[in-house]
Amino acid sequence: MVSEGDLRDLTETKEAQGALHLTETSAAVVLAGVAPSEPLLSKVGLLMMLTVICGCACQAPYEVLNSGDKGCSHLVSLTEHIFGLVATSQVALRRPQLPLAWHFCLAAGSIGYTQFQNAALGTQLPTLVLITIKNGNLAANVFLGKCILGRCYGVQQLLSVLLLSAGLVLVSVAGIDTSAQGANDSAVGGGGQWSSILGIVLLAAALLSRAAGALAQEQWCHRYSVPVDEILFFRSLLGLPAVLMHWPQISMHASQWMGDGAVAGLAWHRPWLLLALNTIMDYACRVCVTHIIERTSALTANLVLTFQRFVSFIISAVVLSNQSLRWNLWLGALAVLAGTVLYAASPSIKKRIKED
Repeated sequence: MVSEGDLRDLTETKEAQGALHLTETSAAVVLAGVAPSEPLLSKVGLLMMLTVICGCACQAPYEVLNSGDKGCSHLVSLTEHIFGLVATSQVALRRPQLPLAWHFCLAAGSIGYTQFQNAALGTQLPTLVLITIKNGNLAANVFLGKCILGRCYGVQQLLSVLLLSAGLVLVSVAGIDTSAQGANDSAVGGGGQWSSILGIVLLAAALLSRAAGALAQEQWCHRYSVPVDEILFFRSLLGLPAVLMHWPQISMHASQWMGDGAVAGLAWHRPWLLLALNTIMDYACRVCVTHIIERTSALTANLVLTFQRFVSFIISAVVLSNQSLRWNLWLGALAVLAGTVLYAASPSIKKRIKED
C-alpha cells in the first residue's frame, strides 16, 4: 500500500502533484495501451493490483458474515468507521485543506451508500447477487455525469452501459427467483420476491449515492491538494452518527457474537477474526481507491472495482456459495464485465486522447 507520507509530499509542491496527476483522458491512455511515463504507470498499476487484492480479501469475510448473520452489516460498518478514525487521527491536529462544507457533501455520499447497502443486506436478496449488482456503479457514474456535469458520451459508451444494464437485469431476475425458493419472513420487506425487489431498489439508491460522492471527490481532488487521509478522516467522522443510529441492532449482534453459541456456523471468536480481516482490508482498499481517484478519475476507479468484484463473484460462486447458480446469473455477471470493458475501449475516449 502506498504510504500516506508519500502522498503528503505530493501535496507540498505543485511540481510533485503534477508529476503524479492524471486526468480522465490520461487514465484512458493507460487502458488503451499507450504508455505514459514509467514511474506513473508503475504506481497506478500497483494501486490497481492492491485494490483488487484488498477488495477480494475484505469481500470474502464480509459475505460469510452477512450470509450467516443477516443484519450484522451495521456492526461491520461501525468497526470500519472507528478503525478509519484511529488510522487517520493525525488529521485532527492540522487545518483541513478542503472546506468543511465540502467534506459534508463527500460524507453524504458515503453515508447514503452505507445506509442503503446495509438495508439491502437485511433483505432476502442473496449476497452473491448483491455483489454482482454493486458493479452497476459504472452505469450510475455515467448517468450522474450526464445529468449533473453535462458530460457527452459516445455511441459505444452508451451501448456498453446498455449491455451492463441488461446484465444487471439478468442478475436481478436470478436473485428474485432464488429468494422465492428460500423465503425468510425475518428479512426486511418480508420474505420472498418482494424483499428481493426492495433490496434491488435500495442497492440502486446506494450506487447513485456512491457515484455522486465519487464525482465530487474527483472534481475537488483535481482542483485542490487534498490529502487522502483527510478525506478518509472526515468520511469516518461525519458518517459515524448515522451508523450509531442503529445501536440496538449493533449491540444485539455483538452480544450474539460474544455468546457461546456458533454464529454463521463459526465458533464465538471466529466472527470477530473475520470482522478484523474485513475491516483492515476494507480500509486498505479505500485508501487505494482514493489514491486512484486522485491520480486518475472516478471512472478509472470504477473500472478497477468492477474487475475486483467480478473476481470476488467467481470466488464466491466457486468456494463460498452453497446454492447452485443458474445460467442467467453467470450470463448477467459476464454481461456486466463485458459492458465495463467495452466502455473502457470506446473510440470516443481514444479520440479525446489524440486531441490532447
